[in-house]
Amino acid sequence: MNQAATIIPPQEDDVAALLAAAPGIATLAGLIAIDPRTLIPAARVDYLAALERQTSWLQAAMQRAIVAVAGIEATIADGPFGGVDESEREDVSSALRLSAGTAQMRIDVARTWSIIFLKHVQPLLLVRSVLPTPQLLLKRRPLLYAMD
Repeated sequence: MNQAATIIPPQEDDVAALLAAAPGIATLAGLIAIDPRTLIPAARVDYLAALERQTSWLQAAMQRAIVAVAGIEATIADGPFGGVDESEREDVSSALRLSAGTAQMRIDVARTWSIIFLKHVQPLLLVRSVLPTPQLLLKRRPLLYAMD
């Protein structure tokens, strides 16, 4: 058996480690430093999966930022010419360069996920000190949709 065929190049080891690493700035910086075109095909798939994990992490940060701008609750204008979330929607729309309708959808999604997190996921994290498994969240799904 050829010994060279069993040696995994260091970059492929790096990709495997980054795929298993917690999402964050250091992990993302490590991924960006690697040129995926230089990887073997299997490591390219791992590289893509690791980047997807980073995208999910960044989207969670975006949700928190949108709620920080728009607030956890909808605001209703005082006058007859204003609408629900009008100023907040315009702030999000301008910052993200989105149409008003798309900005409102992003606000609604961010608020919904924030409420789900605050009511259902955060207490699990405090009690268990670990992330809940998807199976546990599916068992609690009726609770997720029972918004008070």
